[in-house]
Amino acid sequence: MRLSKLSTEIPHVWIRSDPRVQKLWEELDTQRYLKTAVITRGTDRFVGICKQYKLPFEHHRLYREWLLQTQFNSSGSRLTPDQLPTGRGEKLPPHLRLPQPHGPVWKEIKHNHFNTDKGPNHANDLATEEAVNTIKHELQEQKHAFRMTGTFNFSKSKGVAGAAARSRKMPKRKRQSHAGDPASTREALEHPERGKQWAESMNEEIDGLTKMGVLDHGYTMKDLHKMGVMSTPVPLGLYHTHKTDKEGKVNRLKTRAAVKGHRGNMQKGIHFFETFAPTPSEDTARVLQCLIIRLNLTRMCGDIEKAYCWAKVPPGELIALSYPEGYRRMNEQGEELFMVMRKNLYGHPGAARAWTRERDQQLLKHFNEEGWTCTQSNMDPCLFKFTDRREKFALMLIHTDDCDGAGEDEQILTEIFVKINTIWSIKPTDPEYMLGISRKITYNNNRVNAIEMTMTPFIEGMVRSFNDHLMTSAANLPFPENTSISKLEEPETSEVNEVLTLGYQRAVGMLLWAARHCFPECKYGVSRLCSVMARPTYRAFRAAMHMITYLDQHKHRGIRFGLDGYHLPICQSNASNKPDPADGLRPLR
Repeated sequence: MRLSKLSTEIPHVWIRSDPRVQKLWEELDTQRYLKTAVITRGTDRFVGICKQYKLPFEHHRLYREWLLQTQFNSSGSRLTPDQLPTGRGEKLPPHLRLPQPHGPVWKEIKHNHFNTDKGPNHANDLATEEAVNTIKHELQEQKHAFRMTGTFNFSKSKGVAGAAARSRKMPKRKRQSHAGDPASTREALEHPERGKQWAESMNEEIDGLTKMGVLDHGYTMKDLHKMGVMSTPVPLGLYHTHKTDKEGKVNRLKTRAAVKGHRGNMQKGIHFFETFAPTPSEDTARVLQCLIIRLNLTRMCGDIEKAYCWAKVPPGELIALSYPEGYRRMNEQGEELFMVMRKNLYGHPGAARAWTRERDQQLLKHFNEEGWTCTQSNMDPCLFKFTDRREKFALMLIHTDDCDGAGEDEQILTEIFVKINTIWSIKPTDPEYMLGISRKITYNNNRVNAIEMTMTPFIEGMVRSFNDHLMTSAANLPFPENTSISKLEEPETSEVNEVLTLGYQRAVGMLLWAARHCFPECKYGVSRLCSVMARPTYRAFRAAMHMITYLDQHKHRGIRFGLDGYHLPICQSNASNKPDPADGLRPLR
């Protein structure tokens, strides 16, 4: 052990790697955590212990595994699975000492769980989640343009390419014409007519994020290390789109800054930690429509501007960002300068989780004072119930930055939105449209009579994206008859790559969005397509095109809720009699 100085002139102690020293530290850690360990009383449940230690849900099973590997019962024997029951209502036996997880074994368990390839099912799940999130993000990006034009413009190449496609070298993207969205910042700035406008758009985005406190400028690597930011700076990207009016003419140039937060730039445990964030259930959205009819509620919707950017980054999770092309900076000594991300920003893997935490804390704080009460649903954490001083109530379902509200009268909704606007910045939007879904309301004698949910523009945009591959004949069924798709198939890598390049994952993401909201008859087919999401075949792609053709033929149809309908919910399911030979699982029809 010796005392030395870093190049930053900060004194520090250098400890050589010695297994004996490491073991000593581990033993001291163990003693410290045992002193604060929970001693079970016979009435404790395992999930309660996890909550006491504030373990996220995804760590509960890992904590149990750690206890089984490292801890002992009162008789001195290792804990057994039956001593750590996790079933509903099951209690832990008394006198067990259960410390907070710590040490190298805990680190190894987490590392193995979050970094090990979990096989084809895990790859399919990840690809499906990414596809749906991409579609949701693009719907949110296009919602303002849709209100002006009434159309969606999806592309196949943008967004999801899939893990398999990203793992190989793709040809460079061709330079686009000046009529299309710029493929890069350089292309935007070199535009012969709009180069100056694009520069103004970029400055507006960077300046706006700086004023919000998201970006903090002018740090050298030495400065970052003094602050405790030791991770490699992550690139900040600029993405450029044209905004159009109802006639399709360009009326505004929009630049969006986002962290390039893919796995090559950001690693879990270094740049970020947890990423899980709840998303609204489509069932909740449909039940909300039913309540609007049954209780004759008033609707009001709003859009929280730059929602992700309102959440602060905790001091221990700050990251450095490198300036995008055209904004690189140097100090007088020739050292490159970087930014510090002080608040949340799009593209960061933990952005959704950080915004969700900010949203929950602020709503539950500000609406549980001055005569208001606010509760959050246990079954769907994105649903909130508000009650004002008059005992009038309102419900609000929040899809990231889209607030979908329904209340007993307009006054409570107006007061809610005014109060939210003092916390963040929110602007009203048309309640008839929400993320690709039209919710047309009809009245009879001044009361809500029916709501019809359709997705016609969304389906038309999907058809335009894949028009070259769609069937020319009629698709009479949601899924092609006598077609079997199984994880057991092992297609050639060249086939997988070609199908992914054709936009398979994007197509399935769109189909899944339609099936979840207005076309439940498509759920069986979508479940088959999702089962090969990571390694699709030509057959699976043809089936996806069949389903898009079917939706095109039924694009004006949807789901209608009305007072003249049945007032009690009905649930039906039927397991297929054709299980997947790969795992024997039977998809629900």
